[in-house]
Amino acid sequence: MRTDEGFRNRIYGKHHKTYTPLEDLPIDMIEDFPVGDSLHLIDLGVMKRCLLGWKDGNIGSYSTKWCAKDINIVSTFLINCKMPSEIHRAVRGLDTLAHWKGTEYRTFLLYISIVILKKVLSVDVYQHFVMFFCAVTICSTEMFTHFLPLAESLLESYVELYRDFYGEDYITSNIHNLSHLTYEVKKFGVLSSFNAYPFENRLFSIKKLLRNGNCPLPQIAKRLGEMLDVDRYQNTKTEKFPNLKNADIHQHSKIIQFESYSLNSSRFKDKWFLTLKNQVVSMTHALLKNNNIIIYGCPVVNTQDCFEYPIKSTYLNIYKSDGVLGSLCKYLAGDIKCKLAAVIDGNEIVFIPLVHTYIITKK
Repeated sequence: MRTDEGFRNRIYGKHHKTYTPLEDLPIDMIEDFPVGDSLHLIDLGVMKRCLLGWKDGNIGSYSTKWCAKDINIVSTFLINCKMPSEIHRAVRGLDTLAHWKGTEYRTFLLYISIVILKKVLSVDVYQHFVMFFCAVTICSTEMFTHFLPLAESLLESYVELYRDFYGEDYITSNIHNLSHLTYEVKKFGVLSSFNAYPFENRLFSIKKLLRNGNCPLPQIAKRLGEMLDVDRYQNTKTEKFPNLKNADIHQHSKIIQFESYSLNSSRFKDKWFLTLKNQVVSMTHALLKNNNIIIYGCPVVNTQDCFEYPIKSTYLNIYKSDGVLGSLCKYLAGDIKCKLAAVIDGNEIVFIPLVHTYIITKK
């Protein structure tokens, strides 16, 4: 492991190019610069490289290259796959893969990959990928902090086995940097707490403030000043969560709004949730009674592991089922662990938690 002292003493050879004024700051030149930015390391890095390599055959041996039939299978699946409303950008087909945004690669990795890749990758290549998937999922939510040592082991194995499937020449800096990922999650928090998505989104919003290329800084300063004036005179109302939307006169509703997500029983993609007792439930409606929200739903009867290697998927709250529902039951909002994405796979449904919807109880 490199150290701040070693960096300042220039002992790392070609790693050093020139002096940087950052060295004048009271910071650690190694520890305070994370490499685990999930936007560039994982989504636009490893995940993009794998998909382009499988599609075009320009990574490793041709044994991992998809034929035209496989490419069509994946593209058709992606186009027909409906993600929950919290995922705002739909994933496009492989014909536009080079133009995918980072969020599309992220959605594919966290919610679609383990379903569709099983159909187009050999067993050993698929199991190798699932190591990467499990590690990233663990690093994406505080719910699985206790699994971080496992994630570290999985990433080490993924990097080590990468040369067997794709060749040593394809172990790039991105692949190597995966070995530092869990260390930085322990130091900075889950992946979403130190990635570049908010920065990129802010740059996009600033860019939209420009009307032309003349004097951009004064334009931005004026627009920001106008926005501050508007905010100053707007009445801000504090909304309490959870709450019912579009309730009828009997206080029945099909929509419950939580702080970071919503459940909507009229939409297949938005009606699934996981309880604290690990029941997968299909919401039917909700009722406000004595200022308490009562959720009515039917639990899924038969749930199984989606995969069993390198760990059972149920350890990560991922289930598959034939979709058969049981009798109607009552639940409270506090009984919900997270919202689920329901990915249809032939006659089965794979349920995968939306990582940002976990309710973490602080002890």
